[in-house]
Amino acid sequence: KIGFENLAKAIGQRWQDLSPDEVEEYKRKAAHDMQRYKQEMETFLTKQAEKKKKDSSRDDTDTMSTNDNIQRPIEQNQQVGTAEKNDGDSSESIAPPTKKAKLEEEKEEQQQIDANDVEGSSERQENDRSGDGGTP
Repeated sequence: KIGFENLAKAIGQRWQDLSPDEVEEYKRKAAHDMQRYKQEMETFLTKQAEKKKKDSSRDDTDTMSTNDNIQRPIEQNQQVGTAEKNDGDSSESIAPPTKKAKLEEEKEEQQQIDANDVEGSSERQENDRSGDGGTP
């Protein structure tokens, strides 16, 4: 079994041992392969752009009917997702939290965790200064 380092050394040595004509042959093959790659990539990217353009134009023609079909269920889901307040007044309802509200809540929780970490750090520093090592 040969390790990667030994394999790389063996390949490097074989490359050094090639004649200039052999090196030139490999360089010619590499240049030819690079040209093929560039042509294939250009073809691929052109097809991708055409597909994206086709999908985009299809979306534009279907926008009116699709938006109507999507918007109605979204509105219905929002109504179904509302919850009555705990005081029993069914005339008012609250909507589920928005993504922004959830992010703000997570941010507040993280700030509270960070504040607790700072407080714990301060207590450890005071214990260190007073000579009380605290419990390990």
